[in-house]
Amino acid sequence: MIFLLTRAPGDWGYDENVGFVISAKNETIARAMANDNACDEGKIWDDKNRIKCEIVTNKTPAGIVLRSFNAG
Repeated sequence: MIFLLTRAPGDWGYDENVGFVISAKNETIARAMANDNACDEGKIWDDKNRIKCEIVTNKTPAGIVLRSFNAG
C-alpha cells in the first residue's frame, strides 16, 4: 500500500519534514519508516493526533516514494 503522511499546517518549522509518501505493508510500518527518516524531529510520526495518514493505493512494493522537507 502507499500511504500519505502529513503534518497539520503550522505544525512544522524550518528544516523539518512536512510529509512523506511511503509504500509499506501497513500504517504501523509506514509511520515507523517516517520516524526512521525524520532527522532530529523525534518520533512524532507515530502521533495520530498530529500526523494524518491516508491510504493512496494498495498496489506497489515497499519503500519511501516521496519525502517532503521544509528547508530554512
